[in-house]
Amino acid sequence: QRVKSTPRDAAAAGTQVHSDEEILKERRRIERFERADDILRLMSWGLTVLAAGWFLLFFPVAPTVTSLGGPLGEAGGDAIFGLYGCGLFCGNLSRSGPRGTWSAWRKVWHLVWAPCFVLAALAFARFGLLDTRVRSEMRTPLPPSSYGVVVAVACGVLGFAMLLACPRGNPNAARPSQVVWGRVLLAGDGVVGLTLSLARLRSGMAVSFSEPLGLSTLWVSTVPLAMWSLGTVLCRSDGELIAAVPAALVHYLLVMCHLVYSDGVQSALAMLLMALLHAALYLPLPWHDPDSNPFHVCLRKHLR
Repeated sequence: QRVKSTPRDAAAAGTQVHSDEEILKERRRIERFERADDILRLMSWGLTVLAAGWFLLFFPVAPTVTSLGGPLGEAGGDAIFGLYGCGLFCGNLSRSGPRGTWSAWRKVWHLVWAPCFVLAALAFARFGLLDTRVRSEMRTPLPPSSYGVVVAVACGVLGFAMLLACPRGNPNAARPSQVVWGRVLLAGDGVVGLTLSLARLRSGMAVSFSEPLGLSTLWVSTVPLAMWSLGTVLCRSDGELIAAVPAALVHYLLVMCHLVYSDGVQSALAMLLMALLHAALYLPLPWHDPDSNPFHVCLRKHLR
């Protein structure tokens, strides 16, 4: 006859006993973090759509708010790569922490997105509510004002969603990664991105208020790049590093292709070197124990 075990038997056997209330509380905590990851994934799609919309609708008439450009020669053009890279990073990051496994920095980083999208809503609302007389005086025809209103509303909704979805409680602490080279490489990427975005913000602030699309251009060329770079610097677990590397690698490859097309092969050598350094993380190294390399393990799992 089967004997039903009791909490006292479990305690005697050395196993941890959880009450129904504790199990339910843990399940709700996990659901809150999973919901936050779902909203982050939705936000990643929103950034990707904004990148496509900026390229098709706004980029041809976007002003040059700062001389500190990027691979497209100006900040407004480089924003396309920044938006897409940030969206890819956020989408990967939303899948990196199963069952509420977040590093401590992610809650604050998640919450900061809310005011960032509020600023985006204000910037695009300024363009959408532009006076008809001012619009008619512009030498270059501007996109319809309704486009700016739609983007402003979408950004406002995303900001509110990010604020509401910020999970309460403490996450399960993620183990720090032992891949030192990967952390150093991504930290370098992040420092460069933060430096560029902050320099653009400083040099473009004064000019932005005099152009109808100035504030919008300044936002798309600085904020996504800054948030992406900040997240890249703060990545510390294997899952977070695995989420960050593809976005950086794709970004370098896109920049390299554009530089080859516009300025020739020699101008793209630096981007090629950076892409190779990031791709090298996926090699089966160290040779004697390739399973200790989480990047290689992840690649091998996807190729099966």
